Amino acid sequence: MAIAVVACGDASRGGGVTIPPEGPLARKAAAYDRNYVDFHMPFLGGSLKTRFACETCTDDVVAYESAGDSAIWSGNYLASQAFRYAVTRSPEALANVRRVMGFMDVLARVTGRTGFLARYAGPADDPRVFPANCATDENCHVVAGGEFDGLFWLGNTSRDQYSGWFFGLGWVHALVDDPDLNALIRARIVEVVDRLVADDYTIVDVDGRPTTAGPEALPPFALNWLLIRALITEEPGDLAFYEAEAERLAPLFPLTTLSILNHFIEYYGFHLSFMNLWTLARNEADADRRAFYRESFDRNVWGEVARDRQAMFDLIALDVLDVEDPDALAAQVRADLLDFQEPPRRRISRSREGLVFEIDPRWEALRDFVALFDPDYARKFQPIATEPFPVAYRCHQGFMWQQNPYLTECAPDDPAYEYAPMDFLVAYWMARWMGVLGEED
Repeated sequence: MAIAVVACGDASRGGGVTIPPEGPLARKAAAYDRNYVDFHMPFLGGSLKTRFACETCTDDVVAYESAGDSAIWSGNYLASQAFRYAVTRSPEALANVRRVMGFMDVLARVTGRTGFLARYAGPADDPRVFPANCATDENCHVVAGGEFDGLFWLGNTSRDQYSGWFFGLGWVHALVDDPDLNALIRARIVEVVDRLVADDYTIVDVDGRPTTAGPEALPPFALNWLLIRALITEEPGDLAFYEAEAERLAPLFPLTTLSILNHFIEYYGFHLSFMNLWTLARNEADADRRAFYRESFDRNVWGEVARDRQAMFDLIALDVLDVEDPDALAAQVRADLLDFQEPPRRRISRSREGLVFEIDPRWEALRDFVALFDPDYARKFQPIATEPFPVAYRCHQGFMWQQNPYLTECAPDDPAYEYAPMDFLVAYWMARWMGVLGEED
């Protein structure tokens, strides 16, 4: 694969050390890093979307939104800062890691059910984030007394939130050499995995019942989380348990990685697959099992998105799969990040006037077929094009790498609404860590 070339700089700077010039992607990343810290990790440090008082306002926040997805996006941001720290040893990156880890720790303990993660936790006395319907929402809880007095937390947690939580903690443990952080990560990972195993890989809420939002840890998810625990604890018993479960669940692995329908509906499932399969394909020590994981990953997941120009997916494929043309794919990542929206990430999609595209006829046929069995589910199908839209013309509707790049219709613009930019940051700093990009890019 392509290795970033370090350009020569002014040898008189930095005590005679050659410093490469900062390129446009490095400047964009710096701006997004500042934006995230300033506007998207308030209170305890969890990831939130932000609504400003007006479309040109940059300092008057009237609401923080999407708290229910904070765990997954905080995990992606946490991973981005782990990559950033591994590349730069930046004190700011380390401070961000520590702050978000504090939030992730709270998610694992605020629920009162050991090993059950909250989606979000924050101050119950701030109306910008506290849900107005909390009193009537069975999944919204206010803590009275104890360590977390005055906080509220959101439950009914799903496997996508768990996936982001494990993704972030796993990469921090791998890349940030901090004994206190590593001890904290070990303790929380062990508690969460122990709970999942005890509950037969089902996410069980505080009422003792499975959550109603994707509670099952599918075999690739469960095996990933077991392997992360084994890698972190280095306990022979944890490794032996993972290996036994890998053998037991192997027959289900290919089936549960099939992703063909995600091209048409619930495209975000690809993002979940990439987060979970990366660890398995990268860190499995047994050569035969590693090849088995990679084959399923390549055929059932990467094969469905290889032409979608999703930088995060492309980078993970470069790391663990035999892609057809690594240099071309690396160059594509750079081009797509250059085309990525300039800061800030407001909900403003670029006009597609003049673009020519064809509607994929399969989406409507599939929708009509599904409607015969589940009309409500069929309504989720949206028109898609036959080719992915360029990054510059994609719908700005959230985390870019989980948005369907074939969507022909975007949500209405809302210039006062700002997304947290962990999508750009996780891809950019991952690329820097892999050597696909340099500071001069």
